[in-house]
Amino acid sequence: MKHTRLLTFTLIFTLAATLSMTSAFSVSEQANSKAKEMAIVSIPENAREIGPGVYDLGFKVHDGKIMQGTLYVFSYKEFAKPNGNPGKDKGGGGQTSPCYSYITSGAKWRWQEPWAVSTDYAPSGIDVTGILVNAVDKWESADTPANTIMDSLDSSLTVNVASIGNSMNGQNEVAFGDIEDMGVIAATWVWRTTSGPPSERYIAEWDQVYDVISFSWSNNGDPNSMDFENITTHEIGHAVGMGHPDSTCTLETMYAYASNGEIIKRDLHTGDVAGINGLY
Repeated sequence: MKHTRLLTFTLIFTLAATLSMTSAFSVSEQANSKAKEMAIVSIPENAREIGPGVYDLGFKVHDGKIMQGTLYVFSYKEFAKPNGNPGKDKGGGGQTSPCYSYITSGAKWRWQEPWAVSTDYAPSGIDVTGILVNAVDKWESADTPANTIMDSLDSSLTVNVASIGNSMNGQNEVAFGDIEDMGVIAATWVWRTTSGPPSERYIAEWDQVYDVISFSWSNNGDPNSMDFENITTHEIGHAVGMGHPDSTCTLETMYAYASNGEIIKRDLHTGDVAGINGLY
C-alpha cells in the first residue's frame, strides 16, 4: 500500500514538474526559437530544368490566382556547362536578347511590396541588410528614368524560414542556411502569373537563400570567399524579373555562375541595363 502511494506521489510530482517546465517558455520565446531555424533547401525532385540553373516548379493557386514558380540557382563556376551558342541558351524563357532574359515575358512588379531579411546565420562582419538594400537600389536606378520597383525593407516582418522553397506565404523573404545541392551558392524562388497578355502579368512573391554551409563569405573581394555584394546584385535581379542570359554573356551581372573573389557582378553591365529598361 505504501509502495502504491509512493509511486502515485512520484508520478504526480513528475507530471507537475514537467508542466511547470513547459509553461516557463512563453509564446514569444517559442516563436523566436522558430524564427532562428536555419533554412535548409534543395532543388525539388519534381522540378523540371528548363535552362542552366533554371527550374520550373509548376503551378500553385494563391489568392484565387494561378501562379507559376521558377527556381533560379546561382552556381560556383566549376559547375558551369560548356558555353552554348548565342541565341540558343536563353536562361529559362521569356523575351530575350543574347545578353538578357526575363523570367516570363511581361512579368514584373506592378505594385510595390515590402521585403524581409532574417539575419540568423548571416555571415559575421558583413552588413547583409545594407548590401541587399543597395542591390535593390542598383536595379531601380538602372531603369531610366529611375523607377521604384520594390517597397523598402521592412524590419518588422518575421521571416518564415520553413516556408521558403516549400510554399507561398505572401511575403518576400531572405534567409541564410544550407542549400543541399552541390555547388549552389544562392537560390531565388519567383512566383508570377503567366496567363493572359504580357501587359497584365505580374510577380507575386520572391524568396532567397544564401548558402553559409558550403561557402565562406566576405565583402572585400577576398579570393577565398564569395563576395556578398557580387552575389546579392545577381539574386535581386531575379527578384525584379530578370533571368539568366545566354551562356556566352560572361560579363553580365545575371550570368548564371560565379567564383570566389569575383566582384564583376557588383555593377550592372550593358545587357542587364538594357533588360531592366525593357521590362520596366
